[in-house]
Amino acid sequence: MGKQQSTVVKFSESAYEWTDPNGKHWMVDTYWSNVDGRQECIGLTLRSFGIIDEKRKLARPVREAEGVHPLRAEVLRGALTMGVIDQRRSKVVEFLDYAANADHMKRYQTAEVATLRAEFAAGPRRRITGADGAPMPTADALAEVARVYREAWQVGANPTAAVADVFTLSRSAAAKRVARAREAGLLPPTTRGQARGGKGATS
Repeated sequence: MGKQQSTVVKFSESAYEWTDPNGKHWMVDTYWSNVDGRQECIGLTLRSFGIIDEKRKLARPVREAEGVHPLRAEVLRGALTMGVIDQRRSKVVEFLDYAANADHMKRYQTAEVATLRAEFAAGPRRRITGADGAPMPTADALAEVARVYREAWQVGANPTAAVADVFTLSRSAAAKRVARAREAGLLPPTTRGQARGGKGATS
């Protein structure tokens, strides 16, 4: 039998500073790769220090006055709940918009940046399930549907189509999810054929 080839994945890295709900500062490293035509976050590290010398393993606190602080489970959960991955995705898109319009960019570079931007801007595909693959509680799932709908509505995109795309649903199934989010007060009432994406009474 021939030797089995290992899979090699091309990735990019992006780091930025994040403040947790307790006011502590962290460096967040996100790792990205093309998965099914979209740039997806394939890894994340959270650290309370900046690296000075990788070889000698020397570092200093992100904020000198705070010192280094332990990474607790609630901090990591808070980072994911507060959407650090989506925040970074948005910042990368902003940077790529800037890069695409830079005077020094060659034509082939502009095309590469445009392709990469499209992969990031497409956003992640999400299924309405929890981390273990089980269905999410209805309230959490509908809140996520409402968030995606509002974001699309705010930028002038078709919000129901955005819900269908993000959650891998048919258009009719997405419309039903949106209707349920409205019934739950997460989206404002609407008239037939006219989308509304402002905040609902309970959002």
